[in-house]
Amino acid sequence: MSPSARSHLFTAPSALMFWFGVALVFSTALLTSHSRAAEIPLTLATVMAPFLAWRVGSGFWLHAGARLLLLLFACYWLPMVLAVPDAVHADKSLHQTLAAIRFPLAGLTFLWWVRIGNQLTIIYRLLAYLVVLWCIDAWIQQFFGMNLLGMVDEYSRLSGVFGNDYIRLGLYSALLLPFLLHQLHAPKASSRYRVVIAISCLLVLGMIWVSGTRSGWIIAGFSVLLWLWAQRKQLLASRRQQILALASAGLGVLVLLASSLWVPSVQERWQQSLTILSGDGDALNAALSFRLPIWQQAWQMAQDFPINGVGPRGFRTVYKERADADDYFVAKEGIGASHAHQLQLGIVTETGLIGLFGFLLGGYIMWRSWRDIPQARRCIAAPPALALLALVFPFNSHLDAYASSAALMFWWLLSLYVVAWNIACFGHGAAAEKPRS
Repeated sequence: MSPSARSHLFTAPSALMFWFGVALVFSTALLTSHSRAAEIPLTLATVMAPFLAWRVGSGFWLHAGARLLLLLFACYWLPMVLAVPDAVHADKSLHQTLAAIRFPLAGLTFLWWVRIGNQLTIIYRLLAYLVVLWCIDAWIQQFFGMNLLGMVDEYSRLSGVFGNDYIRLGLYSALLLPFLLHQLHAPKASSRYRVVIAISCLLVLGMIWVSGTRSGWIIAGFSVLLWLWAQRKQLLASRRQQILALASAGLGVLVLLASSLWVPSVQERWQQSLTILSGDGDALNAALSFRLPIWQQAWQMAQDFPINGVGPRGFRTVYKERADADDYFVAKEGIGASHAHQLQLGIVTETGLIGLFGFLLGGYIMWRSWRDIPQARRCIAAPPALALLALVFPFNSHLDAYASSAALMFWWLLSLYVVAWNIACFGHGAAAEKPRS
């Protein structure tokens, strides 16, 4: 391939490429509410990557965005590879390690199809509208007992379109919240549009609260606080902005208080959380959803397998072997706890100090990549960056770092960040480009 051809690998796409790229990235998030359905667009993107590499040549792999994505994947994947040889459940660990290869391949395909700022703007807007749609659907289910798809509210918590995966309603809505917050300062947005988005933010925050998923509470709270800090100068720029900010905060507090008083599931979770202050060990364990034994077992595993851990997805095997006869999770589910319920502890448990080093190195690379973006263009990559930062926030109860569904969401966000990073660093005004007809 000639140098001139390589230099145009990531130029403005045609109209077909423009909309196909938008649909490919957005559909992955859209289908997360339907269990494994999100694997369909991800698999399509994975299968396309080798074809694109053959079609384009070495320039496909040498692009700056591709190098960043592959470097981050190496920090995640190499510890998994090194944990396989002596994993406690070698077959499961090997399967999970090989299956993870689909993530960077899909990310490279996203990078190829989403090349200009206009595509990214549409994706961000669609993601904001998606979380609002989830919110409206969930509120309808809360008040009428049935959502827009006819799904009955039959679970212990609000489930919305997620059905029996009800925990994901609050968690995934919180992860997409930064894309909704981003719309508050979207360029050329009218005042009426901003007011509608502000009301939508309050409704989504209320829905996350009512969902009763504390990991969603923490992620949403962290995202809002960090967003407010980043926007503090704009919010304090005028008297009108200050009044609107205070009014929004006051209305948000009223929504949270009202739901705490009148929604039984929220009352239960809130009262359960408050028992942490009692000082009693059993009450503390109950407040933490009986996770103290999980963390104790995880810490013991990390000490017994310090270098490369028990292997990806090996936690549940070791936990069941070591759990007490009256363990809450063994008695309830028969298989014990599936993962450590804390991201960094889970990484140390399953891939050891090598995995923790890879996580810290990946975090450093992400920080350096953020610093590389010109300050005036960092808003382009801010939504996925904020979502990722909230996802890995240490003081939270996380999903498993190596489980398929959780890893899919993480790598989708990370791939979207790399796409945004590429446009922010090398787009040079790409936000104003139009697709070629």
